[in-house]
Amino acid sequence: MADDFLRTWKRNQGNLLLLLAGIAAVLVSSVWYFDLLPNIELVGTENRGTARSVTRQPTVLVVTVLTAATPAGQEMRGRIMICQPFDQVSPELVPLATRDFQTSQAKVQALVITSLPPGTYAALAYLDPNGNGRLDFDEQGLPIEPVRLSHPMPNNQSPADPLNLEEAVFRIRPGQATNVRFNLDTSPKAAP
Repeated sequence: MADDFLRTWKRNQGNLLLLLAGIAAVLVSSVWYFDLLPNIELVGTENRGTARSVTRQPTVLVVTVLTAATPAGQEMRGRIMICQPFDQVSPELVPLATRDFQTSQAKVQALVITSLPPGTYAALAYLDPNGNGRLDFDEQGLPIEPVRLSHPMPNNQSPADPLNLEEAVFRIRPGQATNVRFNLDTSPKAAP
């Protein structure tokens, strides 16, 4: 039986067919991953539907970060993380996009993110006082650096509660700018 299979494989040039199938799989995967095909929608006419190409409208996420004014030479780095809205903030959290910022004498900074497709997201921002480039946690899994979610913290939530991204949901729509604001001003006179 194995001999019959090998003869048929060789007669039909199985190695070549397998190679071509692999190349086709890579091409189709690339087209899907990089979203290279246009969107097609059916447009109804009187008695028949016709298809037309739909151009995608860009998405814009404008992130505004309020920090305490920092004297020159004492700047601190921070990071914005855009995430899926179904996780808790933990060391294992893998963001969809990140943008770094640096505190300065200007208290307000705006960052623009245009790489996200329309959809539902959550975001967090944190300051990195120790400069290690990551959000640090204590033994209980709670952040030890100043962190804020893309929603106001509920009045009944203690800072010791785990940060749940499901409560920080916002929606990015095509053709519209979405604004998210973070208040990381940790100075004593800062508003909550």
